[in-house]
Amino acid sequence: MQTGLISFAAFFLGGGLMSYWWTPHYTNTTYVLSHNITQSSIVMENVTQKLLQCQANLTAIKQDFNNVQENFVYFKKEVTESFTGLKSEVSNVNNGITGTIEGVKEEMKEDYLLLKRDLQILTGTKQIHDNNFNEEIKDLHHRIITSVFQQEEVEIKPFLLEKTDPDGKDIPRCQFIFVFVDFNKTNVILENPGDKRLVTVQACMKMIADVFVIYTRDRDSSHLGDGTLYNKDLSAFTGHFLLKELTAKNRGLSVNDTFTQYQKSHIRKIVLEK
Repeated sequence: MQTGLISFAAFFLGGGLMSYWWTPHYTNTTYVLSHNITQSSIVMENVTQKLLQCQANLTAIKQDFNNVQENFVYFKKEVTESFTGLKSEVSNVNNGITGTIEGVKEEMKEDYLLLKRDLQILTGTKQIHDNNFNEEIKDLHHRIITSVFQQEEVEIKPFLLEKTDPDGKDIPRCQFIFVFVDFNKTNVILENPGDKRLVTVQACMKMIADVFVIYTRDRDSSHLGDGTLYNKDLSAFTGHFLLKELTAKNRGLSVNDTFTQYQKSHIRKIVLEK
């Protein structure tokens, strides 16, 4: 403020004096401005370098992002294909499991039916089935076997076999099975392999039951002596491979229309002692 007053006063006294004071001040001002510009240039150069570095960093980040995006698309494709393949495999496995379950269910059903019939022999009373092949004389067969157990608590169920049953699925399960075969002119009791009566006896022997074969209406069996279970003239009892096996175990008998007392005692002893 003081310098300004002096300069203004010097203007009226003389131009030379005014010039002396003003010029140094102008020079000094110019120097200050020049110094500030130099500092500003340095700062701007640093800012420019940093901006260029930022630009380079952004370019690198952009490239990395593009790579990530490409990888994501690739992995998405891979995952989609893998999921589709897995879904197909799961579908195939499900189909296989369904088929297996159905097969197991069918096997379990058959096993259950067989087990159900097997459990019948575990009751407190004796159970006997008299199996026969002739509708007309099934009553005779039933009467022959029931005469053995007139005073004992033994359950006897008649069963007429109308068709060949090699697996024994239709034959009731019980503790004892008496297979009745009716008289024929050739005295064939059990036929050749594959025939109805033989297949039936074989199926019964596969069960837990004790199997007897009874040949009925043989007149020469009416008066068998004590210790005799069948008519010795019937060669089938010792000639047929399966009947021979049963005869050796005292399970082959022949009768006319009723058992002898010895035959009754023999059967009753086996049944009641088991």
